[in-house]
Amino acid sequence: ARSLMLNDAHALVSRVKTICKLSRKFLRTHRGYECQELQGDFMLAFFRPADAIAWCGEVQKHVYKLFRQDPTGIQFRISMGIETGVPVSVSPHKSSGRADYFGNIVNQTARIAKAAHGGQIMLGGDAWKAFMTDAASYSDGQTGGGLPFYFKDHGHFQFKGIASATLLVEVVPVGLEHISHAPTTAKPYKKAVPRSVVPMPKRNRIVYVKSQHNGQHGESDVGYSIRDTEVFDVKSLYGTLSEWTPQDLRTWFNEDCKRGDLPQAVCELRDV
Repeated sequence: ARSLMLNDAHALVSRVKTICKLSRKFLRTHRGYECQELQGDFMLAFFRPADAIAWCGEVQKHVYKLFRQDPTGIQFRISMGIETGVPVSVSPHKSSGRADYFGNIVNQTARIAKAAHGGQIMLGGDAWKAFMTDAASYSDGQTGGGLPFYFKDHGHFQFKGIASATLLVEVVPVGLEHISHAPTTAKPYKKAVPRSVVPMPKRNRIVYVKSQHNGQHGESDVGYSIRDTEVFDVKSLYGTLSEWTPQDLRTWFNEDCKRGDLPQAVCELRDV
């Protein structure tokens, strides 16, 4: 991202805008809620893990298809993390007014997303358990409908600030299984863990994930899933980047690198 920002910052802004547009399109489809977005990094809430899985899969497949045809040869790889839990509190975001969630569940989900590489979806152990115990969330046969996925057990890991082990299950949309990823850099959990009360995933088994999309339930059940303002307004940083001079963009990018403010796992850029 640094290379593209310094050499063609406006191209980077254009690509991030495209990703944000795709993300919001499928957010409505899968009954998700946009809590906040900063520099193309989203925090979202869903009714069920199955809805989050379906959204992640749809976005990953469309982003891959879109940038595979990019004439510059640059591909975005978005990392995604999913976990379920109860927040400590919910309050309006100070600038957007959207519902903002706080608590360990937010921190844990962020760490799961950071453990994923670009183009990878990681599901936490609690989300896996909730998904598997909801019989309406999936089926083994295509006749039941749903989007096809593979699931891969990566084992248990230790995350900073989280005392217990966190199971990581990789979610692989069918059609993207040919993409290989390096092992996660998260720290393995070395102590014994209790045996899982739900079946662990089988790598070669296709599971059809059933999202409660709007075609079945209607958006009136959800309310406004995304901000009903311009997609890139003054509340979104990327709404102003395209108006900056190249020197301003370089200064902003370098200062954020020094402070560590840039998202660590939003995307990777690779030459292909």
